[in-house]
Amino acid sequence: HDILDFTTYNGRLYTIDKTSNQIVRHGAAGNGFDGGVNWLSQAFDVSNIIGMGIDTNIWVMDATGRISKLNKGRRIDFAQPTIDPALESPTQFFTDDQTNFLYILEPANRRIVVLNKEGNLETQYFSERFDNLKNFFVSEREKKIYLINGNSLFTVPLTHL
Repeated sequence: HDILDFTTYNGRLYTIDKTSNQIVRHGAAGNGFDGGVNWLSQAFDVSNIIGMGIDTNIWVMDATGRISKLNKGRRIDFAQPTIDPALESPTQFFTDDQTNFLYILEPANRRIVVLNKEGNLETQYFSERFDNLKNFFVSEREKKIYLINGNSLFTVPLTHL
């Protein structure tokens, strides 16, 4: 197995397995999870996926910035956003059932891009200080983005909420 990303939702573990070109849903088993079952029911190339999040849909983003919305194992319509400047090598993607937005980390342009779940650009958070962005987490409840930049942890207030 070559796992590209994973997340949990509703007591289950979901993994993106490049080897089997599948999203695999693992049920709870004892203190861990079972071997899983294939979740995708139609052809879908997962080899370039860099991030996944689940609300009731599974959202994935590939290295080009293309976002796909999946439900019940199938791709459903999602209009690709117009982002200016265009995405250049995004590295992380975040959404879950506690957020109303899609968040994209893009170190090349020192920003976090925020989209609503209809695919429209909501806002962008940019700083010259974002010179070595590594990872991030969003808490809409706390109205904050937590960023790892080099060896530092930054907290950015969510002003779009």
